Amino acid sequence: MDRLEFLKNVRLQFDYTDTNLIQFDTQFDTLDEWCSLLGLGVLAMIQDTYGIKIPLREIIPVTTVEELYNLVLLKKNEQIASGKMSLDY
Repeated sequence: MDRLEFLKNVRLQFDYTDTNLIQFDTQFDTLDEWCSLLGLGVLAMIQDTYGIKIPLREIIPVTTVEELYNLVLLKKNEQIASGKMSLDY
């Protein structure tokens, strides 16, 4: 899973925020546009784009784009190891 592609996909979820403000170390709650609805949109993007479903309880402690990327990568690797996902995704 490409880091920069992931960052681009997260940025696409924002309508009004300058994309240059969204970096891997950006804390979601520092962005004016960030809200629970946008968070759900990010989760939907992850599921649609990467085939990863993350339970809400696991995403609540995530505060930065980097932490989110690492969580998605972890879930992807878990699914590959269990045979539930191919390497092609």
